[in-house]
Amino acid sequence: MPRDQFEERQHEEARLDIMTAIGHDLLEEIQQAVANVTGIAFVTVDYKGDVLTETTHFCNYCKNVRDNPTSLLLCKLSDASGAIIAATNKEVSIYICPCGLLEIAIPIIVDGHYLGGFIGGQILCDDAPDTIVRLSKNMIPGGQNLIEHDVSTSKLEDLADIKRYSYSEVLSIAKLVEFIINQLTNHEIVSNRNKQKNLKRIGTLELKLRDTESKLYSLQTELVRYKRYVDIVRNCKLLDVIDSLSILENAPTTEVAILEYTHTLALQHDSWIEATIKEECSRIGTMVNLLNYREDCHTTWKANVDEALWHCMVPAYSVWQYVQQIIENAHQEGHNEISIMLHTEIQGNQVSIFLENDRVALDSDELKLLQDVLQENPSAIHEDMSEQDLSLLYKSILELQQLFVTQYGVSIHVECHRKSCGGMQVKLSYPLE
Repeated sequence: MPRDQFEERQHEEARLDIMTAIGHDLLEEIQQAVANVTGIAFVTVDYKGDVLTETTHFCNYCKNVRDNPTSLLLCKLSDASGAIIAATNKEVSIYICPCGLLEIAIPIIVDGHYLGGFIGGQILCDDAPDTIVRLSKNMIPGGQNLIEHDVSTSKLEDLADIKRYSYSEVLSIAKLVEFIINQLTNHEIVSNRNKQKNLKRIGTLELKLRDTESKLYSLQTELVRYKRYVDIVRNCKLLDVIDSLSILENAPTTEVAILEYTHTLALQHDSWIEATIKEECSRIGTMVNLLNYREDCHTTWKANVDEALWHCMVPAYSVWQYVQQIIENAHQEGHNEISIMLHTEIQGNQVSIFLENDRVALDSDELKLLQDVLQENPSAIHEDMSEQDLSLLYKSILELQQLFVTQYGVSIHVECHRKSCGGMQVKLSYPLE
């Protein structure tokens, strides 16, 4: 047997008992059914001799005997002795109790281990062989003085509710009960083992399923990325044709713009999930260069980032999207020029990104409302802002916050301030990984 199976079996045997194997309710049902059919009293004990079930079909004679504390001790020792004999021999034990009634101890054995037994009896038997064990009243001090506790000297009316069987009938009953108990016990044990094995297999299959789903998701993500890359390559080839036309027509500005746009497409091949601050700033710089070809727009972009923080991660296109919205707002408000700056700080395990501009800001009411919203639990889903009369700048700040919350959890902190010289500052802090 492999070591892991051996250890599993050892662990199972260590925790095995009658209640685990059969269960209290089922034990009492079996005990009651057998007692009803045979008229024999039964009780179930564990391997230590402790009673596990209610006594069934006890006769009045035995009840009266057990009312006396001294004779009660004698009865308990009798039951324990019969169980010990059955446990030692690992087979049915038939014996005569100190009061002269025939008793049966049926061991419950699983995989060679004694778990307890069914103790039955209170039977009158006229042809019991002399070879069976006869327990003595001398099992307890003063037991020999309990002369009145003997069926041979008792009145017939005191024994009226006690079943009388021949010894061969007792053997048949014992074999039947033994067969029922052992078959049921082994069935329950096998069922329990199969259940545990199946649960273990299910757990293993669930782990494999999650692993397969994870691999499938990765492959699907890769497929989307490669499809996007193919589209980018195709677009770049088309732009090469247009670039050649701009050279033939001697249009240097158009040629530079096409090259900038080609660079923008190439940058899109990078991750759409996470990007380094350096990658994000590069994308923003390319976007600003393209927008500056418009005659009505001139944007100054500056990124002041400590070299140690260039490789810190941010959600891809999160800051890019916010900067684009700032430029769009400036254009809508009639500002042809705008200066935007990004700089970073690190404090402990927190990275702070500062985004400043010198033209666009929220009005006082919206700024107060935004500050109140940002104080809420950032993991909560904010209601749809598109149907509310709020500015695009307001919504873009909330979208920036939500992108970081989705990527890095609730430990995100966003602050907004109007600048005295015009424009506003947004400070976004998140854990350094």
